[in-house]
Formats: sequence, C-alpha cells, structure tokens
Amino acid sequence: MTGLAAHVCVRLGALDLDVALEVDERGLVLVGPNGAGKTTVLLSMLGARRPTRGRVAIAGDVLFDSAGGVDRATEERGLAYLPQDYALFPHLTAVANVAFGLRGPRAERIRKARLLLDRLGVGAVAERHPGALSGGERQRVALARALAPSPRAVLLDEPLAALDVESRHSVRAFLVTELRALRRPFIVIAHHREDVRAFGAPVAVIERGRIVQQGELAALEASPASSFTAHLLNGRPDHD
Repeated sequence: MTGLAAHVCVRLGALDLDVALEVDERGLVLVGPNGAGKTTVLLSMLGARRPTRGRVAIAGDVLFDSAGGVDRATEERGLAYLPQDYALFPHLTAVANVAFGLRGPRAERIRKARLLLDRLGVGAVAERHPGALSGGERQRVALARALAPSPRAVLLDEPLAALDVESRHSVRAFLVTELRALRRPFIVIAHHREDVRAFGAPVAVIERGRIVQQGELAALEASPASSFTAHLLNGRPDHD
C-alpha cells in the first residue's frame, strides 16, 4: 500500500467511532451529517486525538498501532492538516505563517515561503496579516503553510466552509488543481454536492461513527444507501 491506510476506533461521548479507510493519490471525499465523526477521523490520523485502538500507516510506514505500541508524535507523521478556520497566526504576516513550519535559517525559510505564496497566487499579500486578507487569500495562505513542509498526505476539514459565495467557486477550482498536482493522498471533508463532485475522488459516507457507503460518486448517486446520501448527492429521498 503506497497510500494512507487507517483504522481508528475512538469513544467520544455518545459517539462510538470505528472507521477504516484506504486513500491513494486520487484522494477521498468524506461526507456525513454533523456529529458523525468526520473531524475525529482526521484528528486521529494526525495524532491530535489518540484512538482507543487502531492502526495508521502511510506507504507502509506505521504512524500509530495500538497493538504494537506505536504512537508517533504529530510533528513526526508528515501529514498536513487544514482546519475549517485555517488557524493562521493573527500576529504573523502571511509569509511568516508559511515559514513557521519550515526548518533552517530564517532567511532561507522566508525565501521558500515567498516562492510558495507566489506559486499559489498570493505573493502580493506576503506582508499582510490574516485580518487584512480576504477569505480566498486566507485559504491559499493556509494551504501554503500546510504544503510548505512537503507533507506525505493532506487532510482538509471543510476547507471551503468559511468562504463566501463569490469566492467559493474560484477557490474550489484552485484547490482541486493543487491537490491533483501534488500527487499525494488527501482526504477532504465536504458538505455541498458541488464540492463533492468537483474533487473527482471516491466518496465515503460516515454516519454515527461508521462508514455506511463508499465508492465512486456515480455509484453512490445511482444507489444511495441512506437518506442523507440521497439528499446530499441527488437532492431527493433514497429509493429503498
């Protein structure tokens, strides 16, 4: 397995999560109702939340294994995480935010950060603070910060949720292009049918902590396994 493989079990309040996923360079779109466990899945892979049991590996390199006693620190896993609110440091400029996760002399880190911001089309805002950026600019800066350390996989938690209607379409197209160019496994949480379709990746539906359906988008659209899936993808009740 050259991609990201994870089986995570987490008890979180009333939620008893037990999810197994395998993701390659095509990526995966994870959908589900609020409280289904989507963010918990990503945080468990990242190492920000410790599963009660399970295993996480990328390209055969084990990052977590409850049975084997393996639990690598988050910063050692090589996974990029982009939260819903982007989590940019408000007191740092855009270029300083991107350089924060890099290693080496400050001048070299700043140089690499500027190059990445330029590539992502936001080099002109390098010296601005997050509060002075538009939603689309913040999203691109946050993506630059996530990609700067050359991650082995990318985890995105509703990366388009904070955008207004006007910028959503262009930023979504940009994000899809960048993820394809990266050629690394990625998981993106989405909750709009247009977003699900745009990524062109297999889809996994999680409800109440379990994967209830997984596969190609066309197959899920043709035969949704739940009312949630039918409503999200087709805007109609399921036909069972």
